[in-house]
Amino acid sequence: MHFKISYNNYTMKKTTILVTALIALFMACGCKGNTPESVVNDFYTATQQNDYAKAMTFTTSSPKMSEVTIQILENMGMVIHHFEVINTDIEDGDSLALVTLHICSSNAKHPDSISRDIIVPCKKIKNDWKVDIPQWI
Repeated sequence: MHFKISYNNYTMKKTTILVTALIALFMACGCKGNTPESVVNDFYTATQQNDYAKAMTFTTSSPKMSEVTIQILENMGMVIHHFEVINTDIEDGDSLALVTLHICSSNAKHPDSISRDIIVPCKKIKNDWKVDIPQWI
């Protein structure tokens, strides 16, 4: 017995587009997950834009601690020129991460840019990574 399967060009194109769209959707969903790197990136992007209230949403800070932290950040007058995540170490069974960040910044006290590596601790709370501000400040 010999079976012959034939598809017209329209059906093949439609199937190819559908499969490609599904693959792109799964890849996009998989890449935008909450990771220590993405949380640190979001925190520093908001800080770079002087949106400290938004930055605090990426932290473990309580509302009261957030107010204090925002005041500290505003008083520092920090200007972030550039930052880049360079390493992440996951510890404590996937509940603690130490993200190494290369940052170039300046402030009122030090107007010249300072470039250095810092370690930003992150903690997983209810499956969401947060910058762990209480340990950090």
